[in-house]
Amino acid sequence: MISKRRRAFHASNHNSNVPGVEPQFLLGNLLQSGALSGKPYFQIFSDYQEKYGDIFKYRFGPHSVVAFNRLDHVQYIFAHRHIYDHAKLASETFSLLTPNGLIALTGAKFKRHARVMLPMFKKSKVVPYLETVNDCTDELLLQKWRADGNEKLQTDIIRQCQDLLLCIITSIAFDYDLKTAESSSPVRLAIKEFVDNFVKILLLSGTPTIFSRLYLKFNWKYQKALVVLRKEADDIIRKERARQEKEQEIENAINTKRRNLISLLVSSLNEDVGGDYKQGLTCEELLDEILLSIVAGFETTSTVLAWFIFHMSKYPAIQEKIKEELKLHNVTKKTSLTNELLDKLEYIDCVLKEVLRFSPIMDGTLRTLVEDDQIDGVQLRKGDSVYIGLNNIHRDKRLWKLDPDQFLPERFLDTDDKNQPIWTFGGGHRACAGQDLARFELKVICTRLMQSLTFLDSGDEQNSGGFLQRITCLPKRLAVYCKFD
Repeated sequence: MISKRRRAFHASNHNSNVPGVEPQFLLGNLLQSGALSGKPYFQIFSDYQEKYGDIFKYRFGPHSVVAFNRLDHVQYIFAHRHIYDHAKLASETFSLLTPNGLIALTGAKFKRHARVMLPMFKKSKVVPYLETVNDCTDELLLQKWRADGNEKLQTDIIRQCQDLLLCIITSIAFDYDLKTAESSSPVRLAIKEFVDNFVKILLLSGTPTIFSRLYLKFNWKYQKALVVLRKEADDIIRKERARQEKEQEIENAINTKRRNLISLLVSSLNEDVGGDYKQGLTCEELLDEILLSIVAGFETTSTVLAWFIFHMSKYPAIQEKIKEELKLHNVTKKTSLTNELLDKLEYIDCVLKEVLRFSPIMDGTLRTLVEDDQIDGVQLRKGDSVYIGLNNIHRDKRLWKLDPDQFLPERFLDTDDKNQPIWTFGGGHRACAGQDLARFELKVICTRLMQSLTFLDSGDEQNSGGFLQRITCLPKRLAVYCKFD
């Protein structure tokens, strides 16, 4: 049971009773645990929990964290937002790439950016883009797979999922069309380079930041990509400002104003936020938010989609149940999806929840204390950081009534597991800003795919799963046949 907060401690080593591995100089536990050699973090923290229990220490280089891995722990931390704020390690890492991006900010600056950014990612704002998501799915996946025929083994599913979600986020947020962009176009190549380096820097989290700074500074490919992306962002902003200025001349402008992200961002431009005026974003801040939105807008969602395809190929009975639900609501491959129709489809919601629970997409999240506290007898002080083992909670046999090591979407229908929360997108006031958009995109895409085809297992090593650690944890080996119904 979690004890009451205490604001002052007298012990010199205030959490010396917490077990863990003795850290190495500079590297902490990164080398010992296998993180630097590519071992997925969810496996690392699962192993540590098995060895040391629900509470243990881990060092990301010089950054020490206390890991908490029970449901009451995560509920307590997320509920006490005034104590547990955005992690210092996360801010330092993301500041290397997008120093003015929402995910790198804390305090008053975070609140100012949040007032601009968060409203545009709510479900009510993204539902009008259902047709955009549907069209992108048709053009980038279904048309390609249909042209390839049922006999071709699709071995590049992960990249195809990433291309699809990149197309969707740029269409929704910035009115930028990547469906017809050549694979060798400067913008597409620049996005890929930026994301690849984003991954590398995140995997180096915890090592001295000077290494990451020097790597980025002297990486000419990354610097070139940054120039291309900033120029593209500048062009988007310039065109949007011109459009808004022209629109002001129209008598009914307020009724014709578009509600995409870029229109909101440009409307918020204010170069005087450093003074007494505390609203809006500067141009530099806006550019970082665009870059961050490109990465955050597709990485997690494309990973979930890849895992969905993998699991469907392994569980044909579950695919069949999805298709039975579609038939029940008279949904054929020619049926146009609407938000009202999607709301009726309950089983596919259960499947997507189970994908989020079962697949180790995100291992956990971090918080840093802004005042002293105590959890389960562990003394924590202002400035300490805690790690919340979200994936460990998703697999906690003490929590789930149906075997958590089994892929069972039915657990979310009429069982005791039905109302258990899924934490893939985090929780509390620093939860993923785009989770409503991600969930909406996933339901539209997966429903559209199930309207038209069935995923078949290749039956060999090529579709054996495994794990590849990037920003998220991807299936390492994914290859399926796409059989059109």
